[in-house]
Amino acid sequence: MTEMGVVAWECPAHQGFHVAEDTALLETEPVPGTSEAQPNLTNLELMAMPFIRYASGDLVKPGPLETCGRRLMRLSRIEGRLVDSILMPGGRPVSPIRFTTLLQQLPVRRYQLVQEDLGQFRLRLSPARPDASIAGLGCAMVRQLAGADARVEVTWEDDLRAVECRVGRGGRA
Repeated sequence: MTEMGVVAWECPAHQGFHVAEDTALLETEPVPGTSEAQPNLTNLELMAMPFIRYASGDLVKPGPLETCGRRLMRLSRIEGRLVDSILMPGGRPVSPIRFTTLLQQLPVRRYQLVQEDLGQFRLRLSPARPDASIAGLGCAMVRQLAGADARVEVTWEDDLRAVECRVGRGGRA
């Protein structure tokens, strides 16, 4: 993390990330309705410009301590920025990484998933050539995470970012 320096490193057992507790203090605030949390970080080495309880805007999933023998705090996953999360009915955020992990399997040059409203999505694809089967597969992938009744519109476009949420943070457009 640019602002904080080294905050965590990958567990040697490849079971998440160990927090660099000798140089950073990590506190987590649970995100209601999820197993994720928002980290607040304090760097213990920055003397010229200290950051105290810095809210990075990320989503993380805390993990159990014992995996490889180290007793340092562990994060199971780093999910990405909360601002890029998809909002479910009731306001529960779903990490953009969950969507991109699925959608990157599509045979396209680029893609973008835009949440227009709760339960309403636009999947913008930039394939070598438009193909209805690719569109159907993309819709099924989005519904797998967003729910079977999610409305998904597919368009063929260029110049795309991977995920964008246009729904207000309060759960309403």
